[in-house]
Amino acid sequence: SGVIFSTRTNSSGWSTEWQLRMHSNGYFTWFANGSGSSEKAFSNFTYAINTWYHFALVRDSNNTIELFINGTSSGTNTDSTNYNVAKELQIGAQYTSSSDNWFKGYLDSLRITKGLAVYTGNFTAPTGPLTTTWTQTGSGTPTNNGGYTSLTNVATNSDSSKVKLLVHGDGAVFDDSSTSDHTITPSGSYHSQGHGVIAPALAFPASGKATGSAGMYFDGNGDYITVANS
Repeated sequence: SGVIFSTRTNSSGWSTEWQLRMHSNGYFTWFANGSGSSEKAFSNFTYAINTWYHFALVRDSNNTIELFINGTSSGTNTDSTNYNVAKELQIGAQYTSSSDNWFKGYLDSLRITKGLAVYTGNFTAPTGPLTTTWTQTGSGTPTNNGGYTSLTNVATNSDSSKVKLLVHGDGAVFDDSSTSDHTITPSGSYHSQGHGVIAPALAFPASGKATGSAGMYFDGNGDYITVANS
């Protein structure tokens, strides 16, 4: 359970913020508001522990937001909140003065795209590493195409600048693979492949992980990553 990622204008009190949270009673929730955090969308299924999920939140040009779990829609809502919060993003914790509501679990790829509603309906979740572009169209199975084996209901993207953040957690350091190249700072007893902890724990394919053996582990007690605003 805990907050997977969040940001807000102030470190205390309700303010313009958004966050993705896993609740202890077993569902995902998206909060976003300009004057007090409000639940804008939530999953209609109960997640299981020790299980990998692909999670996607999409907002289109009509301010319709939709949650997808493993490529299947979990419901829609409307939200016109301005998500342009000029603060850093925290992964693994709620953005407050004490960075609480720690997330406990593993994360692999985290991508934020602006100016493109990537998913337009139920889709086949990617089975390879996410990328900043994915453009192949037509018949056949896409190859080297953002990890997708099918682009049905997946909007193609040839403009890498639309991807504002892409963190894989692979290797000895955490790095933003998008053109934004945000500075990323880990806190707490963080672990990545380079620390020799994650790779054995995420052995492929026994772990159920879609690709590789590396990732990010958060122990739920002070581990988080800060992504600079610029």
